[in-house]
Amino acid sequence: MTDFTKIKSKFVKDQLRKLKYSAKNKSYIEDLMKIEQYISNPELYFVSGVKFHGIRPKYNKEVAAIFAELNPKGYKVLLEQDRTVRENVKRWQKEVKEQEQMEKEVSKRTWALMHGKKAKCILASLLKR
Repeated sequence: MTDFTKIKSKFVKDQLRKLKYSAKNKSYIEDLMKIEQYISNPELYFVSGVKFHGIRPKYNKEVAAIFAELNPKGYKVLLEQDRTVRENVKRWQKEVKEQEQMEKEVSKRTWALMHGKKAKCILASLLKR
């Protein structure tokens, strides 16, 4: 049973008032309440943090509105963390691409080596790397 009187933000209260009671709408408001719970006390609620990060991609607009209301400083931190993660992912993708390219070159050279073409030159080239 969900106690909807525990809603903290005006945004979520307004969302609830716009909707008729149904299983789908109840689930939506419960998700927003989970977001509120995490935003209000992220260090106290490990489980709500896991839930928050699981449902967050589905509710970007709602997360921004709830954060702006309940924890504006925390929202700035979250945006900075997101930026850092995106940069790290981009760097990692670049490193993976470079590694794949290097592996492709080694594969081509060792293939040629097995054919005996310019074996000494290719082997010397591989040993220099």
